[in-house]
Amino acid sequence: MKTLSIVITTYNRSNLVKICLEKLLKMSSLYEIIVVDDASIDDTEKVIKNFQNKKIKYFKNEQNLGIQRSYFNGLKKAKGNYVTFLADDDEYIDKDFFENIHIYNEDIISAKYETVLNGKVIRNDFKCKKEIINTDEALNIFEQFMFGGNTIFKKDILLKVINYNFEHDFSFIFFCLIYAKKIRFINKVVFYWYSDLKGNTFSSKFLKSPYDHLLWSIKFLDEIIPILKQMNLFEKYKWFIDKRIFNIFEEVEFNYYLADKDIYFKKLLRKIKKEVYIYGYGQTGVLLKEFLENNNIKVLGFIDDYKVNCLNINDIDESKDVIIATFKRTLNHKMYKNLVNGNIKNIIELI
Repeated sequence: MKTLSIVITTYNRSNLVKICLEKLLKMSSLYEIIVVDDASIDDTEKVIKNFQNKKIKYFKNEQNLGIQRSYFNGLKKAKGNYVTFLADDDEYIDKDFFENIHIYNEDIISAKYETVLNGKVIRNDFKCKKEIINTDEALNIFEQFMFGGNTIFKKDILLKVINYNFEHDFSFIFFCLIYAKKIRFINKVVFYWYSDLKGNTFSSKFLKSPYDHLLWSIKFLDEIIPILKQMNLFEKYKWFIDKRIFNIFEEVEFNYYLADKDIYFKKLLRKIKKEVYIYGYGQTGVLLKEFLENNNIKVLGFIDDYKVNCLNINDIDESKDVIIATFKRTLNHKMYKNLVNGNIKNIIELI
């Protein structure tokens, strides 16, 4: 019989891990929950042991090791045929997602996730063209995979990769995709990944320091390139490396501007009228809408080239302002050109 191990890491967030466990215990499947407490000094241990549920296995690190090494400690104790990883503040919105291990037999089963940024859901309208994909096809949509709850791994695959002792979660995902012979991608949102720009989470700290973000992103390449060379696979996957280098600098620039978004948003108030359209329904667009509405600016709708249920350029009132909501220059240039080609003249850029 197939079984699943869910590895959760937590550190000094007993209130969050309690909610996380309560929700998981309502999901119908045969699985175990391994909670790795990364040396918390709050009441985390008491809260978890109060559940008195045989599904929950609790382990506490003697010292703080960080989320990645805590995940690995949990993986070593996992007894399931399949394993997935979860942070204490993340959430499943599909109660039946785990049942896929009983239906399918792929090395990796993944589905779509959506980011909840400052409490606002960033819709993910990505659609994979095929249900069963190979390694190269998976690497082409690398951003859709997470070392988190939207991806379930066969334990055998994970054990092949754990010996590399990676510190970067992307490195782990990359080599799991390399070793996987068969990957299933489900075109359904099953999971919410929470991000708070004002918080002190692992991801939010990079928004405050472009330099730290750059170092962390480069670490991913530093970890995988030597191993690819040892395996004589570097030339085969050089296209992926080249693509990631471009993405790294684009992401660092994006986070640099996003951290100071209010400065750029406030400048808009001197330029725009009382009714506007927003071009771009991503993180920047969602945050911009909230800001404008808090300043009594009416947002008439979103235009987006990739998301469903959004306006097209041809649908909008040409007399109204259109704000290009992106901090990525390549996208900004493309979106500006699209508006000009659509005979839109009242165009306002953030950068």
